[in-house]
Amino acid sequence: MHRSVVDPAPGERKPAEQPAGRRGHRALPVGTVLENRYEIQRVCGRGGMSTVYAARDKRFSQVERI
Repeated sequence: MHRSVVDPAPGERKPAEQPAGRRGHRALPVGTVLENRYEIQRVCGRGGMSTVYAARDKRFSQVERI
């Protein structure tokens, strides 16, 4: 049997498929304020279940990871 380049091997995902937890996931824009306290400054990292941001704590004027 001949398989084309676009056909996945048995048991493999098609490229368009994503794990359920990643569908529609978008980073918060820089400047977004959460809970009227934390201002997003940048993305620190992304993992399988979440994104970690550097955010300025407006109450204490320091950078936190959330």
